Amino acid sequence: MSTNARVYVEIKGKFAHLFFDQPTARNAMTQEMYEQLRTICLELNQNSQIRVVILRGIGGKSFVSGSDIAQFTAFKDGEDGVRYEKLIDHYLSPLQQLSMPTIAVIDGLAVGGGLAIASLCDFRIANPGAKFGVPIARTLGNTLSPSNIAWLVSHLGVAIVKRMLLLAELVSATELHAQGFIYKMGEQEQLAQMALDLAEQLSVLAPVTQKASKQMMARVIHHSLPDCSDLIREVYGSSDFKEGVTFILSRSASPVEGKVMPEIVRNVFGQPLVPCSFDPLTGFFRDGCCKTNQEDVGLHLVCAIMSEEFLEFSYQRGNDLITPRPEYQFPGLRAGDQWCLCITRWQEALANGCAPLIKLESTHLNALDHVDLDTLKLFSIENQTEL
Repeated sequence: MSTNARVYVEIKGKFAHLFFDQPTARNAMTQEMYEQLRTICLELNQNSQIRVVILRGIGGKSFVSGSDIAQFTAFKDGEDGVRYEKLIDHYLSPLQQLSMPTIAVIDGLAVGGGLAIASLCDFRIANPGAKFGVPIARTLGNTLSPSNIAWLVSHLGVAIVKRMLLLAELVSATELHAQGFIYKMGEQEQLAQMALDLAEQLSVLAPVTQKASKQMMARVIHHSLPDCSDLIREVYGSSDFKEGVTFILSRSASPVEGKVMPEIVRNVFGQPLVPCSFDPLTGFFRDGCCKTNQEDVGLHLVCAIMSEEFLEFSYQRGNDLITPRPEYQFPGLRAGDQWCLCITRWQEALANGCAPLIKLESTHLNALDHVDLDTLKLFSIENQTEL
């Protein structure tokens, strides 16, 4: 994680703008960042001049993508997990208890801790490509606190939360806008102004009513929460959790599968496969990686960087990669997007002089069964950068 990772606030008149700043890690939260978030929220709650707080991630790719996984390597048993979940509740509580309205501006990912933070805000504004979820069932193999789950269920409903936790689904902003979780949607360049317009609307209304309403709803949601320490202890003390941490830190996106250690997925260099893209969310398994198995008949092996020329070529060949298809979790692609492309489609484009550039460290080893490494290197984005 970057040593420059931070959460900071800028006061502009009656509005506070709070930023999550670790774009190289998609704004994943370190413990220090959680501490900074808590301190800032406590201070803002003492400032009667602040009428609205607006939260946003730096970099335009992610709101907050979860927590710093490296901290979990120090966990020895399930008790560490119980303490950790209590600590997260401790860090996030001041955000929930802010007396003034809060707005989360979400472009990209809001997953794990990011979903929790977004849910604690009163309103959410997102771009159409934003994704929301808690895919821990296929990554870390950990769990959430009862407080966190209660808040998610109250905002999203049991059915959607089960999809996020049991199926590890990332749910689109479009679906959550229709459900009501997302207040408004707009393109990335519109989000800042949309947030300011909403903040102005909120700032002219009675603050005492807003404070009382917020805190009453929070008390209702958290009334008589059960003690789930036994379940948290079981999860964080499991081999599934330890294996999940190991795989994530080795940059493998392999899911936890009970007690079985899956083989590390490798790229064309024989090294652990690096994720291709989380925004848009790509891969045959929609996990960000160009992984494959016997069900992937199209062989989505190549991490390709889309170009206008290739997108037009593909469209003319009857493979429309531009138009969004929500029913297939397909967002529609634009030039510059990275996408796990079928190897045969890339070869076809190569033969027609419009093959897109590729990211070799994110291209599956099996691509070498179809194209030699020297040819792939000619189209490597890394090679183009060096040139």
